[in-house]
This record gives sequence, structure tokens and C-alpha cells, in this order.
Amino acid sequence: MKKLLIMIFILFSLKVYSIDIQPYWEIGEVKIGGLFQKNNPKAIFDFNLYAFKFYFYDKDTGLNFSLSPFYYDGGFYRTGGDDTVEFYIMSFINAELAFNTLYKFSDSDKYGLNLFASFHCVDPVKISRYQLKTGLEFAITSELKIFEGKPLAPKAKLLSIRTGFCYMEKRPMYFLDIGIDLGTVFWIIAPSIESSVKENKNSTNK
Repeated sequence: MKKLLIMIFILFSLKVYSIDIQPYWEIGEVKIGGLFQKNNPKAIFDFNLYAFKFYFYDKDTGLNFSLSPFYYDGGFYRTGGDDTVEFYIMSFINAELAFNTLYKFSDSDKYGLNLFASFHCVDPVKISRYQLKTGLEFAITSELKIFEGKPLAPKAKLLSIRTGFCYMEKRPMYFLDIGIDLGTVFWIIAPSIESSVKENKNSTNK
């Protein structure tokens, strides 16, 4: 009876919620911030980097699933003396599930207030090393006009501010970071590129 009820619920859900997946990708993200904990050191500098992140965003539900083939997160802190302790994770399997709480608004493609959870594993240096992150993100994402309307068009995350909890180096920590997309520079110079292309077309037509 329970299995039948579950099947009915799934079928009903598929009919009620239409799926409108919008795939896109970005070159990557770079962020700087800090890790905070109760024990010493209480604050740790942190730097993390994504390369080639692929998104599958459902506008009807606000869910956004992403995958990335490369992720690096590292930091350092000073001990009681002059010694510096460094730590990092470099993973090849990186998955994230996010829910955009602003998905019902018309500009949900651009502005996001995301509840997210991410998992990072398969470090070639130490295979047992992994990282878990969960928290809240405010993001501003923009599509490049020269790719507008095209399938699998790249986008640039112009701003990303994240905060939440992180499990890394076998200990829980609180984190806060801010970052931008690596393609933001291209997004800035894109209008000038587009105008120069139009000028070349106009001069050719003449």
C-alpha cells in the first residue's frame, strides 16, 4: 500500500510540476574569504577556485544542479610561533544542489538567494579527503549578449557572497567568502567587442 501511494504521489507531482530545465555553463569562479571555528586558530584565510561549472536550472521549481570537474580550496594560518600551516583540497568530482528562493520573480535568472549544499571528493593526492558545504548564497548572474538566445549559452556570475557551515580537515567550521566568475572580464569587454563586430559588418556592407 505504501509503495502504491508513493507511485501515485510521484505521478501526480510530475503532472503538477512541469519541468523547464535551462542548461548553461560558466568558465569558473574564484573566491576569497575566511574560515572560523571555536578552537585556535579562530580565523583562517581561505581561497577557493572552480573551473568549468555546468548548471541545470529548473525555472518552475527554483532547483539548480551543477557539476564541475575541478575544485580547489585551500588556506593557511600561523601557529603560536612563526610557523605557517597550510591545508587544501583539490577534487575532481564536485556536485552542488541549490534552491533559489527568488525563483517566482521575473528576474530569478539574474538574482539568486540560494540555499545550497555541495560535496567535493576524489582528491588525487589523498583520495580519502573530502569537503561538505551548506549555507546561503546571494548571487548576480548575467548572460553575455553575444550568446543570448543560443543553447548552452555561457553565463557569468558577476557577484557571489556565501556564508554557512563547512566540514573540512575532519572538523566543522563556519565560512564566509565573496567572489566573481572568471568570465567577468569577458563580460565587461563584451559590449566593445560587439560594437566593433557591428562596425566591421557595416563597413563591409558599404
